[in-house]
Amino acid sequence: MGVSGSGKSRVGQALAQRLGWEFRDADDFHPQAAKEKMKQAIPLNDQDRQPWLEAMQSAIDRWIMAGKNTVLACSALKSSYRQVLQIQDSQAPSASRRAMARLYIASPAPPAPPAPSAL
Repeated sequence: MGVSGSGKSRVGQALAQRLGWEFRDADDFHPQAAKEKMKQAIPLNDQDRQPWLEAMQSAIDRWIMAGKNTVLACSALKSSYRQVLQIQDSQAPSASRRAMARLYIASPAPPAPPAPSAL
């Protein structure tokens, strides 16, 4: 997670390769209208980003339910964006998958890992 040009994709690709996982870049989830704004250097607002967040959340749900390990490079810098992407325990059928699923999101100040009793 980080601003444009901070190396998210490069690090994410290297991590995915090292782990043998799929890599996805969050920019691929933007609708065409948002991509056009970005090409013209027009900043996106929260309304522009909502479909992007929803598309990523849907993909994350599918990956979890399919047991598909994926590294997602994402610049969801606002706490409200990260909340949309948050994984609910009910989405991950086993304790180990819940623990792994929580690792997908890194924030500027990552939360402490869950206590073993929480898994």
